[in-house]
Amino acid sequence: MKIGTCISKKGEKSHGLLRVSFNGKSTKLPIYIIEGKERGGTAFISAGMHGDELNGINIVSRSIPLINPKKVSGTLIFVPTLNPIGL
Repeated sequence: MKIGTCISKKGEKSHGLLRVSFNGKSTKLPIYIIEGKERGGTAFISAGMHGDELNGINIVSRSIPLINPKKVSGTLIFVPTLNPIGL
């Protein structure tokens, strides 16, 4: 799977950036993909959609290093901060 510059590999964590733009302004969002060794579903986990919701950003960011991709079936996609401009 490829999202922005992040390219996933089975049994690994991948990190990259996703360029987004709105009204002529652009920014890059950090994106992480954890692809398990086994096939399965896909889950999208995000935070930071609204500028005053800070707890979710911390929770999502702290969760990524705790997940062992070798114990995951399917794919997890993380975007810890959906709206950096609002933040």
